[in-house]
Amino acid sequence: MKKTNIISALLLLAMSGGLFSCKRDMALKDPGVAPGANSAFISLIDVSANLDTVLQANADTFNVLFNGVKVNGFTAGTSPTMTFGSVYPAAGTFTGYAAIPAGPQQVQFVKGFNNLDSVTLASFQETLLPGQHYSLIVTDSINSTRDSSRMFIKDSLISVTPGFYNMRFINTCWADTGSVDIWSTRNNRTIFANMKPGQITGFSSFASNWQLTDTLFVRRSGTLQGLDTLNTQTFYTLRSYTLVYKGHPLSNVKSDAKRRHIIAYVNN
Repeated sequence: MKKTNIISALLLLAMSGGLFSCKRDMALKDPGVAPGANSAFISLIDVSANLDTVLQANADTFNVLFNGVKVNGFTAGTSPTMTFGSVYPAAGTFTGYAAIPAGPQQVQFVKGFNNLDSVTLASFQETLLPGQHYSLIVTDSINSTRDSSRMFIKDSLISVTPGFYNMRFINTCWADTGSVDIWSTRNNRTIFANMKPGQITGFSSFASNWQLTDTLFVRRSGTLQGLDTLNTQTFYTLRSYTLVYKGHPLSNVKSDAKRRHIIAYVNN
């Protein structure tokens, strides 16, 4: 009997300890912000090849908070944290933006997964306008005090004409020493020219045909020197896309996850 009481006491102690531990480290809940009249919209993508060095911490896995509320990781099938190459919300969702409250926002990068006591790696202030769409493109220039350099972008989305899609290009290879061109096989021409590191285009309109794919080549500007290729990509009508050139500009080894590389993702 005495032995049974001791075991019961130990189990109760363990359960109590677990309860308090779970309370301290409780996973942040989905903010569940339904789009409304006072909503702004945010898209997140991590393309910083040197974030560990830039933030002077083991920062390759992090979360993004707006006014203390975790934004990323709540769409089914997405990673619970941001890592190199992550896009949130994920491609294939109805919209490439998450709804958040408009107004003054403290934007934080925090280390850890879902812990409430995570360490803050970086922080800055933004004021978001109702109904406006924004992209936070995490690059090696994230510590800049200018939004254009830290790549907190106010997205100027334009109407899409039936039978067409919209697309823009962003060169995030800040360590590169030259500009690049984007050649489209389907259009048989350069669709973005002389794009310098850190440069962002507006959205342009292109004819769409879901039965035809496109292959895009990244080339050193004014030459045929190939840097990377986006193969057999389908761009659907009435969609808006962003092309991003990212990674270490001197690496083209496929086993290197942070090699220079071009990707496309859906805005809306």
